[in-house]
Amino acid sequence: MIYQIAEKLSSDLIEIRRSLHRIPETAFEEYKTSDFIKRQLEKLGLSYQTVCGTGIVSIINGKKGSGKTILIRADMDGLPIEEKTEVPFKSEHKGKMHACGHDVHITALLGVCMILKEIDFNFSGTLKAVFQPAEEGAGGAQPMIEKGIMHFPKVDAAIALHVEPLASYKTLQIRNGSIMASPDDFKIIIKGVGGHGACPEKCVNPLYAAAELIKALSTVVQDNFNDTDKCVVSICTVNGGTLNNIIPDEVEITGTARSLDNETRDKIETLILEYTKSVCNKSGCDYEYKFNRLFPPVVNDCKMNKIITDSACALGCFEHIDTLEKASMTGDDFSYFAQLVPSAYFKLGAGNEHISKPLHSSEFNVDENCIHRGAAILTEAALKYLEGKL
Repeated sequence: MIYQIAEKLSSDLIEIRRSLHRIPETAFEEYKTSDFIKRQLEKLGLSYQTVCGTGIVSIINGKKGSGKTILIRADMDGLPIEEKTEVPFKSEHKGKMHACGHDVHITALLGVCMILKEIDFNFSGTLKAVFQPAEEGAGGAQPMIEKGIMHFPKVDAAIALHVEPLASYKTLQIRNGSIMASPDDFKIIIKGVGGHGACPEKCVNPLYAAAELIKALSTVVQDNFNDTDKCVVSICTVNGGTLNNIIPDEVEITGTARSLDNETRDKIETLILEYTKSVCNKSGCDYEYKFNRLFPPVVNDCKMNKIITDSACALGCFEHIDTLEKASMTGDDFSYFAQLVPSAYFKLGAGNEHISKPLHSSEFNVDENCIHRGAAILTEAALKYLEGKL
């Protein structure tokens, strides 16, 4: 029944997604997006609260009485990317684009609300629909949690999906344990003694130390971990020097360090420091090192994952439910919800043979057949949980 309702709503959901796709906004600036969501909730007769400026929480109580509470999260923000697609509903905001599918995530969650209205809210317990700002970079989950959204009523479980444009729209992807990494970053400033390029003997060239450190860090994972799938270290920027005859005083190196568990995370932070210290001691340079911890890894609960897979089987609209062998080294601040309650974060196939651009591409797009399927799987899983069908 749930899938049939979702399928009937498909054209409405596509229209909603296209409206959202036209107005992408970046972290904590999702004002038009927020207003649009509020109007959709008002059409459904649903109340809501605004949290953290642009975030929205709608508490939907079932008519069958009190019970457990499940939270469904949809992230709202776009990216600072100029869209290069030729779709008629392309971004109207110059330099901004929904290149990560958050317009689909919002629409799927609004679809859940629409389906619940269609069944006259005939379920037990409570569903919290959370539209979260600032997943890209800044992180909006933790500020919303700090505002108390996990209480009144207390949340018992959480689920979220993310589109995967390189997989068919008839596919779901899931993984027990860690499915997303902690997307930490780091900055190293190597300080030498600058001077004239004609007199290197009077200087301590930080560029040489930087080059040696970059080479060393290129194998830090292979040299220190038996399971190299657990972490990634990448150097992403190097900045130093102004002219071809001046040895600079310092060089700045930045990069990203991705880990699937906190033990690995701690070890990576320490190893980068040890490598930096060793290289700088040998070269006579000083250094500054900052390791910036962002979101924790996203860790799935096995029982919640089973609800997702059972729901997908019950709906009958997915040809494949793929168990991922490897976690993604991208990150998502849904991890903050997953730290507090049993959670499931899964990937919704959103592609076809003609759509093959990855997330964060300026040519990113989805097969819109994924949208009503996303709404259906979120609804089915939420109701299964609330009905106690673990």
